[in-house]
Amino acid sequence: MSVTEFFSMGGYGYHVWGVMLLVLFIMVFEPLNLKLQRKSLLLRIKRNKKLNQRNNK
Repeated sequence: MSVTEFFSMGGYGYHVWGVMLLVLFIMVFEPLNLKLQRKSLLLRIKRNKKLNQRNNK
């Protein structure tokens, strides 16, 4: 089996490698997105906490 045969995957190479790239993108993007959402949520919680403390005084 040659390298070109491996990458062509019997004519299905575009589909297989396209899906592999999509999965790789999702696996990289998802943790980054979760980290950003967590940071944003913590900032909102902190702001709400300060507002509640001001309103209670």
